[in-house]
Parts: sequence; structure tokens; C-alpha cells
Amino acid sequence: METRHSSELSSDLAAPCPGAWMSMTYSELISRKARLLIRLSGFIALPSIIACLVAWYGGDEKNSFVVWCKAYWWLVLAGSYISYLFAAVIMSFLMRCPLCNFRFARAGINRITLGYDTSVLQYCPKCGGSFKQTVNH
Repeated sequence: METRHSSELSSDLAAPCPGAWMSMTYSELISRKARLLIRLSGFIALPSIIACLVAWYGGDEKNSFVVWCKAYWWLVLAGSYISYLFAAVIMSFLMRCPLCNFRFARAGINRITLGYDTSVLQYCPKCGGSFKQTVNH
């Protein structure tokens, strides 16, 4: 039975080197960016989810946070919804072709499609550049 040294084990657990993104294709790069933006939009909705759960299931009326959530949960929910819509508009401007800087929203392609289905977008709708080629930076 072959044993591995601790230096080999630590190299397996180490973070990828800074140049690891260079072997990615443009499609993977776009998908990674879209998934990051989807996570960000979920993070924006987190305060409203917490406020609603505290308002509905928080039983302690002596705690000022629970009292505030019960009184203003709708305000937090509306504020999160407005900020979520604002973030969605901003994100539609951020999702661009890495080759020609064309906004994918102009072609009707949203960030959720880009984040989870990489086979949808193989070529840029404007310049026709292939997203299957590796990133050259």
C-alpha cells in the first residue's frame, strides 16, 4: 500500500493558483460571473426573509427587535424587493460579452440562463465570437 507524504496532501487542499482561470473557456467565465450575481441577488433578499420569519414566528414580545419586525416586516420586504429589482437591472448591465462588450440583456438572455445552462450561449449574438475558446489574458 502506497502512502502519501504530508506535502502531497497539502498540495491537494491548497487553493488553485492565480493563473488557473486562464484555462477556462469564455462560456465558463460567463457562467461563473452569472452565478456570482445570482448569489448576490439572493443575499439582498436575506434581510426581508429574516424579518418575515421573526415577525411570524418570533413569540417574545419583550424583545425590541421582534416588536420592530412585527410592526415593519412589510417595509423590509418592500425595501428588499425594490433593491432586488434595482440589482437585477444593474446585473443586466454587467453581463456582457467578453469579446465585444455586448450586453446579453439586449438579446433577451438573462443571468439565470447564463448561470445554470452553459449550452444556451455558445456564440456572441452580436460579434459571432465563439465562447468555447480559452481566455487569453
